[in-house]
Amino acid sequence: MVWWNNLLGMNKVNFDILKETKKLKLPEKEFVVVGSAILAIKGIRNAKEIDDIDMIVTKQLFNTLKTNGWKSFPHIFENKECENLLSGIFEACREYWDNTDINFFKNNPDCVEEFDGIQFQSLKEFYKRKKAWGRPKDAEDLALIESYLISRGESFDSN
Repeated sequence: MVWWNNLLGMNKVNFDILKETKKLKLPEKEFVVVGSAILAIKGIRNAKEIDDIDMIVTKQLFNTLKTNGWKSFPHIFENKECENLLSGIFEACREYWDNTDINFFKNNPDCVEEFDGIQFQSLKEFYKRKKAWGRPKDAEDLALIESYLISRGESFDSN
């Protein structure tokens, strides 16, 4: 998120999401890259327009990252106490503010897309969340996704 990057003195950077994520050498199946990174992976948005790489991680990985020096960032989001961990362009959390954790993705493989061995929240799942959240900032992403689908002659069913 932009405000966290400003907190850390970071600006948007152009990076290879797959390469940078692989550099972390995180255990497979213990994290899912969520959020707008899927837009860059699919070429819907340029990677330099992505502020950070968000991940939902297992409790064990969260604790390991914390022990390994990732910066703790406790905060309140949507009236819920949260703790995220920050390291460079990466932000790790144990769950979305709606309580969706890593088990959701493990139990719903259709909500995950894999690229070069890294699991990402599927475009469809990202779209559904953006639509449900309905925040003003989500409208741009929804429009980009819809244009992408139209250009490919695809659509998401209504469920």
